[in-house]
Amino acid sequence: MATAPGAGPSTSEPQGDQSPGVARITGGHLVRRDTVEGRPNRRHQAREGAHRANRSHSHRRYLAALSWVVLCSACGESGTTKVDVVALTDVVVSDDTRRSKWSSGAIQIGPAFGESRASPTWTSLGAVTLDASGRSAPLPVNVSATDRGLAIRVRPVKPHPEAPWCFGVDHVQLPDGVTWIGALSGGMGAGQRPHGDHRAVPQHGYGIFTLPNDGDSTLPDGQMTFRVVLRDCQYDLPTKRVPGWHRRGRFADLPKSVFVEYFREPQKKDAQTAALELRIAVGRDETGAPLVPPYVIRNALVSVSQIFAKIGISIRVRRSALVDAPQLLTFGPGDRSEIDGLYSASMDALSDPTPRRFVPVVIVRCAKRLSDLGDSPLLGFSPRVPGGAPFGPSASGVFWASHDCSDDSVIAGSEVWPQVLAHELGHYLGLFHSDGPLGRGWSSNSAPDLMRVDGAFSAGAAFTKKQEHVIGRHFDVTFD
Repeated sequence: MATAPGAGPSTSEPQGDQSPGVARITGGHLVRRDTVEGRPNRRHQAREGAHRANRSHSHRRYLAALSWVVLCSACGESGTTKVDVVALTDVVVSDDTRRSKWSSGAIQIGPAFGESRASPTWTSLGAVTLDASGRSAPLPVNVSATDRGLAIRVRPVKPHPEAPWCFGVDHVQLPDGVTWIGALSGGMGAGQRPHGDHRAVPQHGYGIFTLPNDGDSTLPDGQMTFRVVLRDCQYDLPTKRVPGWHRRGRFADLPKSVFVEYFREPQKKDAQTAALELRIAVGRDETGAPLVPPYVIRNALVSVSQIFAKIGISIRVRRSALVDAPQLLTFGPGDRSEIDGLYSASMDALSDPTPRRFVPVVIVRCAKRLSDLGDSPLLGFSPRVPGGAPFGPSASGVFWASHDCSDDSVIAGSEVWPQVLAHELGHYLGLFHSDGPLGRGWSSNSAPDLMRVDGAFSAGAAFTKKQEHVIGRHFDVTFD
């Protein structure tokens, strides 16, 4: 997540470096503080980007019909494995045409894209019974060493957007008895990682978890087991350990069962190309025009595609649409109504009748996380780590701000803006901050680490080899 200068710290998620002038990111949010002495003045660069983005009102007439194409000729040398790089062509049209095209989300598709991949076919374990403390018995699932990963989804039998509990898994054990994730007994708010080097942080609305995620391991042959556990979203404690007077009111209707599903598929073959499809929902400004001109989005996506090309993944953009979005998007503990509502509207505009695998990216003007300890202006955030497998109204995607709430300066068009998106996509694909408690062991000293607390502000920042390993296990990365 990215926050603006002077932003107050957030304490509900794992903490990073607290030294002055360091950008820090908690959970899936990038938080920007004062510029570190000696580093480029990013705010100045952002304002320069704003000047370019708003140089002429006529640029707003360039955005209606967009044709996203893959320029493979720019991807690598002849005879080598190439990774697609995204480019965008703009068509000059009238304002009326532009608005009708955007509002319907009708975008011409470049011929090189191929078909969107269908959503995962989940194998159901049925309605799993929970005990009085919100825990299930151990659940078995067969896996193979030829699988690239295991995804587990835990969802309510009946959606409850205001429910105070989060969905998690623990006691993840291999056939030989090795524990990947131990019991989630205490609070995780301080950033303590459960036993083992794998992570599974409880999530609001439903839970999605991808394994392995230590950056090294592969699945074994045989039967793994795991347990479902409900935790209080506010206190980040097992429901039975929430103070009694508070628990009685909050957990009067604690569910007696949840649906549990899993998904697995074969590893990538050498001849296959890995791809990640993005679909972009662009918020409107006060006049109804898109917040960001098309060439600014194009330039940022080209930079993002270059970052992912380094780990062998082609970024593809299949569809975009204009959506109504609040000029200031806010959320906080116990209040996710704005982000859930905007997510639902964006998915309505971007989705196909048949569910497909893609990452929804929502461009908003300004975002802020609310907290009793101080509000944090954000340049970007991902509501869950990892994201994916959309279910019901609970947000899952990437929110990408065009402005810095702290001083209303424009970030879109700056050098930082594409790196913010790449960083947030890393969260969506399962990465925590590599210099925080949940991401230790993923970092590298060989190059600037994009997933560090201040990684989005480091020129040339990239994913490490271990982070590449984790990203490759996410089911929204598909193979051609």
